[in-house]
Amino acid sequence: MLTYAGVVMDPDDATPVSRAAVVGYTLLGLVLFGWFLHGLFIERQGFVDSMGESLGSAVTALVIVSVVASFRASGRRSAPPARAPSDVVSPKAKGAPSRKRRRRALTKAEPPP
Repeated sequence: MLTYAGVVMDPDDATPVSRAAVVGYTLLGLVLFGWFLHGLFIERQGFVDSMGESLGSAVTALVIVSVVASFRASGRRSAPPARAPSDVVSPKAKGAPSRKRRRRALTKAEPPP
């Protein structure tokens, strides 16, 4: 087992990363490195300016990836599955207790221990 900053990390518990994500991040890294070289050698804006521009672009790209992933994850768990009209039970359905009976049952119920 690996430990990092006092936290035990088990490689078996790691979530798998898709091949598309690895390829996408690799391409993003190559594009950002190319952007750094372009600013340094072609635009001749200096090392610090080129590094700042490429790191700013990297942070922007990671924020966009994070927002997209957040929207994708919230879309999977936000809406409950739609129910068929036959699953919906009307309060006046046969066998359903009336409001008065439900209220009486709730007042007679014992308080939790």
